Amino acid sequence: MMKVMDLRPRTDNIDITLKVLDVKIIHKAPRVAESLVGDETGMIVLKTIGIDQTKRVREATMVRLRNAKIEMFKGSMRLMVKKAVDIEPAPDA
Repeated sequence: MMKVMDLRPRTDNIDITLKVLDVKIIHKAPRVAESLVGDETGMIVLKTIGIDQTKRVREATMVRLRNAKIEMFKGSMRLMVKKAVDIEPAPDA
């Protein structure tokens, strides 16, 4: 299982468990959210697209991402997943 400090630009097939610290809806149709997520090694933005993905990411919960990837946006890394099923609830650490 990876940690935030291990993430690098253009990495894919990432499996990681993170705490959701903040969720902001940035576009309503289609629904797009940017969430601040992190673990004990750091924080990163998770971008979710579509209602199926965004409803799985709730503030103050733990999520496990499977097959996630890093995309660059204005020089910063963003975590993304292709399918909503790649976002699962995770037990609190």
